[in-house]
Amino acid sequence: MQQTGTPGRAGILPEAGGKLRRRMAAAEYMRHALRVVQRQGDAGNDATFRSRMGDYLNSSSAYRDRFVDFRPDLTLGELRGKILVLTRSDYDGALVGGKIASWQDDVTDQISSIVNGSASAKLFIQDKYGGTTGIDNKKNAIIAYLDKARGKAESEWLFNFTSLATAVVTTPKTNARTLNPATCDYLKAHPGCTGVVMMDFAGDTDVSGDELLRAIIDQNFYCHLPCVR
Repeated sequence: MQQTGTPGRAGILPEAGGKLRRRMAAAEYMRHALRVVQRQGDAGNDATFRSRMGDYLNSSSAYRDRFVDFRPDLTLGELRGKILVLTRSDYDGALVGGKIASWQDDVTDQISSIVNGSASAKLFIQDKYGGTTGIDNKKNAIIAYLDKARGKAESEWLFNFTSLATAVVTTPKTNARTLNPATCDYLKAHPGCTGVVMMDFAGDTDVSGDELLRAIIDQNFYCHLPCVR
């Protein structure tokens, strides 16, 4: 998806627990959504997950109209008012949206792909979220991927997570209190393409989530800057 000239995308991590690990990416003032779905923490209920996800996505033609299938060249106009579902886990029935071919856990830099039938695109992933990751290492990983977004081809996709769940004496929210404004400051100083930016506490004024959302949206006004289109 073209990254300059369309809004940057801000991600929301609703809950850390639960059967589905869900991250919603919202842009253009929440008029369309990108949702990444993964089954997590319920290895004994794989069949239930596959069945229910297939039912949710395929059981109603009325709801089906609300989803859009993945293509590398999707435009903002085609996504407006729609939901793009990208799954990391298999489910029953027809594929809706797209499938992420592979996703390593706690990764700083991975090359994967998004597929739907004959449509496919290269996907870059920065999702370093836990372990002993220090705040400075995470900040550097975010910045490295913001820089990578400037040089990628238009048909390539990039997910850059600002969220850090685990550190020695911090929480996701205290980490966001450092990482959200740091990302915001970097975007203001180095405007341009962003790729898909996923964050914790999007819109939360207590952790500069509102400022980061605005900084991402504001990148649309720098389409004259270097970016492979």
